[in-house]
Amino acid sequence: QMSHELRTPLHGLTGTIDALTRTALETGQRALLDQCQTSAERLLRVIGEVLDFARIESGKLEFELRPTCLRDVIDAAASSFAAAAEHKGIALRSELCGEADAWVLADSHRLGQVLANLLSNAVKFTERGEILVRAEVRPDGEHAEVTWTVRDSGCGMTRAAAARIFDAFRQAEVATTRRFGGTGLGLSIVKGIVEAMDGQVSVETRIGQGTTFVVTTRHRRCEEREVRPPAKVTGLDLSGKRVLVVDDHPINRTLCEAMMSGCNCDLVFAKNGQEAIVQVAERAPDLILMDCHMPGMSGLEAARMIRAAGFDSPILAVSADVTTDNATAVVAAGMQGILGKPFRQADLFRAVGEVMGPDPADAR
Repeated sequence: QMSHELRTPLHGLTGTIDALTRTALETGQRALLDQCQTSAERLLRVIGEVLDFARIESGKLEFELRPTCLRDVIDAAASSFAAAAEHKGIALRSELCGEADAWVLADSHRLGQVLANLLSNAVKFTERGEILVRAEVRPDGEHAEVTWTVRDSGCGMTRAAAARIFDAFRQAEVATTRRFGGTGLGLSIVKGIVEAMDGQVSVETRIGQGTTFVVTTRHRRCEEREVRPPAKVTGLDLSGKRVLVVDDHPINRTLCEAMMSGCNCDLVFAKNGQEAIVQVAERAPDLILMDCHMPGMSGLEAARMIRAAGFDSPILAVSADVTTDNATAVVAAGMQGILGKPFRQADLFRAVGEVMGPDPADAR
């Protein structure tokens, strides 16, 4: 519920900004909009950290184990911070030792989140020198032991500061918050994620000589799988298609209309589940975008009733709740997938493309 209440209005903000970026703007207006977008993305990260911390504290942190190439995890993390390091004149190196190409069953998102939080701190607190991110993989029968290391040549910390660095809402020094900002949750989240995976995290640091974080994790090995990155979507042709958008919030309906304005489709709307059922009965659409949480009849209940009436075209769930439980409930209700709020136009196009098939203009 908390996730829904926070992410829903944020979707209205980020979606509006995204829509405005595709309009004709003066130079000054575009600069102001860029600042709004930066602030909104920062707010989204803060909300994400708070929600993750709440999940960790309540023991509800979820992991999705999939075949994962460890090399891909470290390469993705390093590339994400390459530009920021280069901007500060810091060398960012990545090393892979042992069976770095090993494939394991792991949650690549959570592993990436751990490395991202550690690298973010390293870049933030390093003014010169270099940052090293390293993964050493050691086979152990059916498992693999992985040691992840993030080492920087930054300002370092006192022993007392290092002792509390993993505490929630705490940073090494009071001056750190004033100078660099941040919630003080990043390292607490790292510790929570790692320990929830039955791993360990430690820190070694000295004032003026940098900081080294070491994370150890253990994973079951698996066979190599080809994992294709999501395709970059720049457009969506829904010519001749009728799309029903079901959402109780007028801002969300307006945003969806703006995002799909160039898709050449017949876009119709329903404010709740009951209206959606009536619309489908009168003229069946080719696609339904169904909000999950609505007053009265929920999107899940509406989808079940629409399916029971014989509707067989795709229904895509739209929700701020992207937990495993909700994703499972979405599938059980007869929907083909879930698009998490907040989302941008490219996210919407990709999700619609996935449920409609490789050529949505020909799909039914």
